Amino acid sequence: MSDIASDVQPRGIILGGPAAWEKRFVNALLIGAPLVGTLYACHYFRSNAVSGIALIQFAGWYVISGVGIGIGFHRLFSHKSFQTYPAIKLLLGIAGSLAFQGSVVRWIADQRRHHRFTDQPPDTHTPHRFPLLARSWSRARNLWHAHVGWMFDASTTDPRVFAPDLLRDPIAVWLDRWYFALTALSWLLPYGVGFLVGGSEVAFQSILLGGCVRTAALHHVIWAVNSIGHTWGSRPSTRDDESRNNWVLAAFTFGEGWHNNHHAAPRSAYNNWRGYELDVNGAIIRLLERLHLVWSVNRHRKISSELP
Repeated sequence: MSDIASDVQPRGIILGGPAAWEKRFVNALLIGAPLVGTLYACHYFRSNAVSGIALIQFAGWYVISGVGIGIGFHRLFSHKSFQTYPAIKLLLGIAGSLAFQGSVVRWIADQRRHHRFTDQPPDTHTPHRFPLLARSWSRARNLWHAHVGWMFDASTTDPRVFAPDLLRDPIAVWLDRWYFALTALSWLLPYGVGFLVGGSEVAFQSILLGGCVRTAALHHVIWAVNSIGHTWGSRPSTRDDESRNNWVLAAFTFGEGWHNNHHAAPRSAYNNWRGYELDVNGAIIRLLERLHLVWSVNRHRKISSELP
């Protein structure tokens, strides 16, 4: 059942059918596998010392996949905030694919739909979907939908409408085609590094921490931008929707948590509008620009449309 249904169905939003079941199945795998591994890690590390190599890999792969989502999937592929060489575009796309957040085409289609209908019924993952009632579970229901529930509802986003440019982009098409191989690489790489450095036991710990726990942690941080980032925080840049600036989210997402700023200027390469707002992803883009590895960097604010 979907609350999106209406007399006039927005173009590009599909309700029910095989696409909805495929979405549910894929998301169950992408969410379930890291979650099972994380639960086992909690049991395993109760009786086993944690390897320093495994901890380093947790941090390292968290940064790589987090930056891949923020700079690659979000600012480059989704909003075209800058241009770069094909090789760097490919590397950013691979890094984002390591995050178990879905293929680049699907991720961008949902992201653009979110911007087009922000906090309105057709929005992919708004925490303002259901009417607030005089009961505590009403807000919890909205937050659950924005955080996780939307990935299992009956609604899917048609990339032919929301991401036609990516369907013509050979790099995006390649990343989409090989997406599941890249998710496997997301865990094989920590295992391989751990094995080379410390043998089989360190490799096993590395796939637990650098693979499963890292993936599950990043899942909830990114999802929190959808739920917490539209519920708690400040709105200094725009009041056209419920997007919020949240410094805690910004810290763990490398700048994506300045979400109200982002909604005010979706195509801007930088989310920090004030001196105290730390935007690590923006700083990386600025560094790449100085190295002449990216160009046409969009710095403007109050941009009227986020779609290419």
